[in-house]
Amino acid sequence: MDSNFTWIHIYEELAHALLRYKEDRTELVEWIYDDLGKVTGADGQSLVAYIKQKDGSKILDIDPFSVFAIFNRNTSWGNRTELLNHFKKKLGLTLDIPTDFNGIPTVDARRSFFFSWKSDNSKVIHDLWQLYEKVISDHDISEAFDQVLENGMPKYSLTMCLFWICPEKYLALDSRNRSYLNSFGFPNEFPKFYYQEYSNLLEQVRNMMTMGDIPCSSAIVEFKLDNRPVCFRKLLLHLPQLFFRCIGSLDICQTNKNGCYNINPCDYNHDPFRSHLIHL
Repeated sequence: MDSNFTWIHIYEELAHALLRYKEDRTELVEWIYDDLGKVTGADGQSLVAYIKQKDGSKILDIDPFSVFAIFNRNTSWGNRTELLNHFKKKLGLTLDIPTDFNGIPTVDARRSFFFSWKSDNSKVIHDLWQLYEKVISDHDISEAFDQVLENGMPKYSLTMCLFWICPEKYLALDSRNRSYLNSFGFPNEFPKFYYQEYSNLLEQVRNMMTMGDIPCSSAIVEFKLDNRPVCFRKLLLHLPQLFFRCIGSLDICQTNKNGCYNINPCDYNHDPFRSHLIHL
């Protein structure tokens, strides 16, 4: 049994269930404050206290990606698991709570939302829901994607959001993935970035993976660590920067409960991500 990437299916189930609030988020916002507001971190502070207007008052509306960011922030696994348990109960999800969050890029815990504090907030939120619905419905997202960028959404954050809700189709261009792609000849930055450029990049990456120019595998790799079986599955589009080749053996890469990847070195050729502690 694959013990990693257990989050994929419940994230996808949650993404579909959340679509019920596309036309009216009043109840959703109230629930976030009334229910999720009771979930606290080690400091005793609510884990959703950061969700507020510029003047500190409660928000009245929210976009779907900001909802996903609630449990995809730089916080502990325990906090994220507890938050997901609340979402599971609220949305009537049927799948199990994940036992790992491996491979998920996270957002800064200090401002983990994508709605606007400006007068255009209603339009910003509307357009984010429009894009979200098209992704979930597997429709053409080109115009909606570009519109969200025009509204001021950070381009790399947008790709991370798409990966959260549809990880088998979209690639997160967080700093680690861009650095890894750069080692295969891709630019580290994309000054001109609209959907056409993103789509072209996805196609290039898929082709290079298919040809073997970017190492990847969808197979489950099993081995033992401290006499315990360990299984890894490499995701198709979340680049295998955490899964390394080793001369005659496998590099061992585990994730601890603080979200850090602990890489135990062995005899291997140079890889730009080896011998690092990588914090999600």
